[in-house]
Amino acid sequence: MGGFRPEGPLCQVAQWFSDPIDPGTLALTAIPRPGTVAPATSPVQKSIPEAVQGWPSTLDWSHFKQVSSAPDGSHEDAQTATNQLSIDSIEVERDARGFRLGPFTLPIALNEDDCWVVQGKAAPPLLRHEQVHWDIAGLIAYECSRGFKALRVGRRQALGPMANAVLNRVAIKGQALQDWYDDESKHGLNATGQKAWEDRVAECIRNHYSALPTPPKKYLDQAKREQTQIH
Repeated sequence: MGGFRPEGPLCQVAQWFSDPIDPGTLALTAIPRPGTVAPATSPVQKSIPEAVQGWPSTLDWSHFKQVSSAPDGSHEDAQTATNQLSIDSIEVERDARGFRLGPFTLPIALNEDDCWVVQGKAAPPLLRHEQVHWDIAGLIAYECSRGFKALRVGRRQALGPMANAVLNRVAIKGQALQDWYDDESKHGLNATGQKAWEDRVAECIRNHYSALPTPPKKYLDQAKREQTQIH
């Protein structure tokens, strides 16, 4: 059996642009890596390049430390853990439709300190299960990136709350997808459920990293409770 652990909320934006600011400057409190700010004095027509970095990639057991038993006391045989997503080089630009985020990077990485496999359990079926956990996290990062790129607001101060709304939505969806996947695959023990999820994720990857479906309400509600506990 395998599991997934996100490191805190999916992303952090803090209180971007929430306070009144001068036209040529931007107060930035986002963490952990604040970037530069471009005054939005003229329309910007250029497109934003792809932001997600670090995925897709293929897992192997070298990413996992071996343990004698599950460190959290669970009955899991392995765990995949990811970093907390954060945005590098934050800028604000303006195009014909309003203020938007400029080019940014959204790196995703394994937290290998918290990736583990129980000794004697490192088998190919379990690795395939963990790969899907990792792929779900990657697809959610792409969904987050698309949400950021689509943001347009009439006032620069409104950009922060809108970005935070995107983060909250995808964080809840991401955790709900992980829970839904583990439930339907029985943590990799249900071959039919596991294959269905492998096919679902593979189709999204082939379709230019398109979004996974919205999970059923019970998983979304569970994820909302988990997010509340994190915060």
